[in-house]
Amino acid sequence: MSGKLQIHPISVYWLLKEGIEQEGWRCIPEERRITADRFSVMVLRMLGHRWPRQIEAGEPVPDWADADGIIPLTTGSGEATLLERVRARIAEEFPGGSVSAIEREFEEVMGKSLEDWLHLEFFKHHTKQFKKRPIAWQVQSGKFTRKKQPAFACMVYYHKLDEDALYKIKNQYVGPLRQKYETEMRGIEGIPAGSRSETQEKRYRELGDLIAELKVFGETLTEVAESGFASKVLDKIAKKDPLDAWCSIDGAKPAPADLDAFLRQERSYIPDINDGVRVNIVPLQKAGLLAGDVIAKKDLEKAISDRAEWRADERRWCREGKLPKCGWW
Repeated sequence: MSGKLQIHPISVYWLLKEGIEQEGWRCIPEERRITADRFSVMVLRMLGHRWPRQIEAGEPVPDWADADGIIPLTTGSGEATLLERVRARIAEEFPGGSVSAIEREFEEVMGKSLEDWLHLEFFKHHTKQFKKRPIAWQVQSGKFTRKKQPAFACMVYYHKLDEDALYKIKNQYVGPLRQKYETEMRGIEGIPAGSRSETQEKRYRELGDLIAELKVFGETLTEVAESGFASKVLDKIAKKDPLDAWCSIDGAKPAPADLDAFLRQERSYIPDINDGVRVNIVPLQKAGLLAGDVIAKKDLEKAISDRAEWRADERRWCREGKLPKCGWW
């Protein structure tokens, strides 16, 4: 601006300052970027994320961060939702400001409500910002639209991912929510059909759809947990891989006793953070559990095959004495 106007940079600064303060000048794209970044950082910190500089400085994870790295977006699961937690942080981080006023300002800048942004835009923004390697994964039973929401959705923190994560979502979140809906449905069923109001009939149909969706979602979670890393390459490797101590899943448990047990182990969704987001997110994307695609479709099978080959290489290097132990131990 200084070069174009042929005036001193300090004069440009004062022109901008006066325009902002006295004339109400605004740069909405920049405000939108800053706002998206600020709320993205808030969500990541809620999941327990720390940046390298914070880790090096020994900064602890805040006590308001989620303990297991799973935050529901859906109400009724027994935990505060992401929206409720963000509102609580707004109250803490904007002292003296009204939460509703901050939300109105957010909507003015972003062009959508805070709730819609968290449900529809955050994962897209985060995936783009982290260059297709997100560490906050939006797992859901269906699609969010302006008129309909999935029966269940949650945010999962990548760095707390383990072999129990999908079972935990199913048993600690989806299960209780489904039971709640089934109890409500039985309550309506107890009312004679001719005595039910139109609202009760509508809710009865909604509950039927929600329960059916949660049932399919639970089955899909189990399927991914049991065979998320299955591949033809793995089947081929397993036929010639010796079943020795290096086939142990963690170096403590005994190695699988036979080929079937080995395949069950290697097909299971047991993520190794060192394999990276690309490999570990693919089973969820293939099953349609993510809010949006992260990995290119042409790379899905290759990512899973790469994992099988890496693990076979490490077991071989251990047998040859080139490695003291498998990396995933």
